[in-house]
Amino acid sequence: RPAVILPAAKEPDMRSLACILRHELIHLRRLDLYYKWLVQAVVCIHWFNPLLLMAASKISEDCELSCDEQVIAGLPAAGRIAYGDTLIASLQALRAPVRQEACAGLGEKTELMKERLTAIMKYDKKAAGKRRAAAVILAGFLLVTGFVCGGFSARAEGTAGISGGKTAAGGNAAGMDVAGKQ
Repeated sequence: RPAVILPAAKEPDMRSLACILRHELIHLRRLDLYYKWLVQAVVCIHWFNPLLLMAASKISEDCELSCDEQVIAGLPAAGRIAYGDTLIASLQALRAPVRQEACAGLGEKTELMKERLTAIMKYDKKAAGKRRAAAVILAGFLLVTGFVCGGFSARAEGTAGISGGKTAAGGNAAGMDVAGKQ
């Protein structure tokens, strides 16, 4: 069973605890941990592929940013500030001399944490809705394009090489000429 492990050094206030639990429950609801395990399994198989290593890192970063966006979607500006403070406090807790191997996602790069905090402070509900709509439109466009291109490809393959049943020698594909003689 999934569990949320909080550092015992200092108990978080109720607002921080609510932010932490909301963030982790979103991960749980979206099955992010299982996707990350799948990505890690693929990385173990294709350990030699640097593009896959970069993709795995980007998937992890995008997962956290997306989860942050969903957490702050219903929060006012003061709530977003509290959520950002919670992230900073979690980093400070990691600096404690306690072993932190079990903490997933908190030992991330400084650049990602800066990007997460910037995204939290600059969050715009209207822009998030526009991005979501643009993603749906793009996915629909790509789906329709795939069907159209696939249809043309199948149609072209069905008539390719036969040239309407005629061969270059003037006969048909069965080896007969136009008059039906061999």
